[in-house]
Amino acid sequence: MPYQTIPGQIPRKLAIERCRREYLSLDFENLLREKGIDSNLIMQRHPSNGDEHLTTPGKPLPDLPLEIFDNDDYDCRTPDDWLTLGNDARSTDHKPLPARALLPTDKKTPAENTNTYCLDYNWHLVGVLDYSKEKCLYLVEKVHQNNTLTDDHKQSKSPGMNSCVPGTKHWVPRIRLLFLAEDPRLFIKRLQFALCSREKTEALILYHSSVEYMPTMEGMPSLDTHSLQHSTKHVPSTSGLRPKIVDLEKELKREHDLVMNRMIFNKVVMSQPEEFSHITLPKKDPEHVPQKGCISVPQFDYESNRAAFIFHSLLMKPEVICVLSAIWFECNKVAKMRLFNVTSIKPLRLDDFEVLQSQMHTQIRLYLRESWTLTLTNSIRSNLENIGLGAYNVNESLWQMYKLSKLYRLMEVVRFNMQDSLRYLVLDSLLGLNHSILDACQSVLTCPQDMVWGSDLITSPYKPKKNPLFLLDLVLDQTGAHYCIEPEKFETTLVNLFDKGILATYNVPQLDKFVMQKLYIGDDPMLISVKLWEPQVADLREQVRKALIQAAIPLRAYAAEYEQHLELHSLDIETFLDCQMNEEQTSQEVKKEVEQHLREKERIEQSLPSSIMIGPFVVRVEAVRQALSNKRKALANAMLQRLALKLRKRINDTKELTKQVRDKVVEKCEAGLGYKKISRALNIFLSTIKSIIRKWKEYGTTANLPRGGRPPKLKSRTRRK
Repeated sequence: MPYQTIPGQIPRKLAIERCRREYLSLDFENLLREKGIDSNLIMQRHPSNGDEHLTTPGKPLPDLPLEIFDNDDYDCRTPDDWLTLGNDARSTDHKPLPARALLPTDKKTPAENTNTYCLDYNWHLVGVLDYSKEKCLYLVEKVHQNNTLTDDHKQSKSPGMNSCVPGTKHWVPRIRLLFLAEDPRLFIKRLQFALCSREKTEALILYHSSVEYMPTMEGMPSLDTHSLQHSTKHVPSTSGLRPKIVDLEKELKREHDLVMNRMIFNKVVMSQPEEFSHITLPKKDPEHVPQKGCISVPQFDYESNRAAFIFHSLLMKPEVICVLSAIWFECNKVAKMRLFNVTSIKPLRLDDFEVLQSQMHTQIRLYLRESWTLTLTNSIRSNLENIGLGAYNVNESLWQMYKLSKLYRLMEVVRFNMQDSLRYLVLDSLLGLNHSILDACQSVLTCPQDMVWGSDLITSPYKPKKNPLFLLDLVLDQTGAHYCIEPEKFETTLVNLFDKGILATYNVPQLDKFVMQKLYIGDDPMLISVKLWEPQVADLREQVRKALIQAAIPLRAYAAEYEQHLELHSLDIETFLDCQMNEEQTSQEVKKEVEQHLREKERIEQSLPSSIMIGPFVVRVEAVRQALSNKRKALANAMLQRLALKLRKRINDTKELTKQVRDKVVEKCEAGLGYKKISRALNIFLSTIKSIIRKWKEYGTTANLPRGGRPPKLKSRTRRK
């Protein structure tokens, strides 16, 4: 019954309450007695030493379990639907379902005592707890009235159920279980069908076993040689059947003997029905035995049926067939189009990907609303205009006449074909986008939430199945290591594109207003496309959303490994040099630090990739790699430049000192103390100092210093001077 009923009909809750009261008013055991069903005969018997008194002559005990003859067509719910009725929206506990089950009357069950079997079964009130799909059995628990239980234990039970005594659980098939929420009369019909099927099967087994083990009587005619040779000649010619001739002859003779035994056995049973009352002969179905070589056809008025078919059929004019052919061609063309461009080999940035898909949506929207509509309209009018007045009058101006004509039904066929093409267009496009994203995210779907990438930043174990879709740049700044676009934005953007692709097929007009140009149609009827909330669309959208959420996990883990380089990236060189270098630091110490920075530079270039593939993303790391490498190189050059400045200062101090020495020497020379010797020595000293200063001025900048920061060696003669 519908959940929302129109006024005048019985509400759903009222119908359920009426059924519940009706089912409770029926006495199930009384209904069994009225139908002549014995509960003990439902169970499969396992005869033991004390079972001789139960065996009646001519009525052997049933040996086949009844559940193999059960018919599921009588069931109004699936096992999962039955168990769902026990769910409570206000709690997470599963309540037992009230039912009746055919269980042993004594406390011992076959599982507890394998030597003896209970022979008396009765219908007990039970609570259904679970269902096993492998065994196709329900787990039930016997229910007894127990007044000694505490109030808390009673409150934990389902309403309307008595207290469950522990240790009385059973696995029972569906044929032995009657839910209180189902019609007991329908369940009894189910029991009758299973019992009747088992009785027929047991009778056939007994009959065929009797014929199979019946000895061959002497003097019984055997298969003649001519018939045997004829059969062995034609049977091997059958395709796929190549038996051995010896085995074939034995099989033919055996089958002939069985047929003869069956004829004799049937004759004896029919002649002595009292003695063989427990034997039931198979009934021949006359409907399946044709009396003639063909099937008779009932008489009917061919001419009137043909005239009625012609009157209702659309395929009676070649112009209409041409119209339908053109419609199918154009509709198939639309069905093969795609709303999303996912064939690009080159990965794109999210903005470029969104622009590309938006362009596709715009092109499809314009084609559907203009070109497609115009092409179909021209095709219909050009083929039907020449027919003129009648059933396909495209110049009809009366709405009542148009609705009664074949043209109205033809336009309905056109409308259904157009809507079908739109559905194929949307669903196939969504499936294509879904498969592309899932293929790209296939390797990252099992990543845990607390994933850690590891030390290897070059090799990626999460490569896509085909081609990556998106391009990302890794960024290092004061906020940390992150990407130019947050990974969560991909989920939102793709879901929006998902919906925009569906909306691109909306507002496509129907063709009635364009074909019937002289007919007044007030509103603009539109074709029905795929809805945003349809189950298949919702499932595809959810798969894409979950895949992109999962793909963001290794992205964040990979970016977290670059947190160790944040200190170097945000390092201020001048502040670092002020803290690390001092006036007492020697050139050898500076040399070691410079070489250390150069080694770190090489390590960064070797340990960081230029780009890496992670699921559907290609992450470009070249900018971060070059920035870190250049920072190490800048540190080394800055230290060399600081050392050069310090040495230049010392040279300037030496220059000032030499000026002072020169002034003092000049004073001494003016006093006449060895002027020539002192003047010669002073000139040599000054020329040496000038040469050193000139060399240091040439290499005074870090750009001209050689690697290692050492100035060029002076000539030996100059060094001696």
